[in-house]
Amino acid sequence: MSSPCRYKCPVAVDEFEQKFMDQMSGEGLSTETIRQRVYLLRGIGGEPWDVTGEDVVVFLNAKTMSQATHAAYITILRSIFADLIRLGWVEQDPMARIKTPRSPRRFPRPLPDSELELLLNLPDEFRREREFTILGAYAGLRAGEVASLPGNALRMGTHGIVLQVVGKGNLVADIPAHPKVVEIL
Repeated sequence: MSSPCRYKCPVAVDEFEQKFMDQMSGEGLSTETIRQRVYLLRGIGGEPWDVTGEDVVVFLNAKTMSQATHAAYITILRSIFADLIRLGWVEQDPMARIKTPRSPRRFPRPLPDSELELLLNLPDEFRREREFTILGAYAGLRAGEVASLPGNALRMGTHGIVLQVVGKGNLVADIPAHPKVVEIL
């Protein structure tokens, strides 16, 4: 049986995985997105070019997860297999007959003021946690944005001091810097 892949395939799964990671990296996907996609492909098991819709359903049903996580996994898997088909590495889409469940509507869950106050008054030995809390509370940064924030993220913008942040999709944004953020950076 001839391989559906344009390159020499079937190959060892780890070689396939490496080629896929290189491809995603070359297309500018974040390290976290690549990690998540590889995790899901590994979770299904077997050779990616032989995965069936039934394999995906078995994988998803074997996990205990929220409806939102279930929907997110299906969306990610749909994207993975669309890419693999586009690249000519997979012939048939195992996601074609899998319906994405409706995600529950989500609302922001802000930290109560009393809990924020506790975090902001942590002793000096928890300075880093306090600073992360300030960046989240006063700049609206996600955990990944806080973790990847360089030391020179503050700069002078047209309307005062701004915090330059690289967010999802590697989008760069200038966020007005609250005085508490300026104080810690």
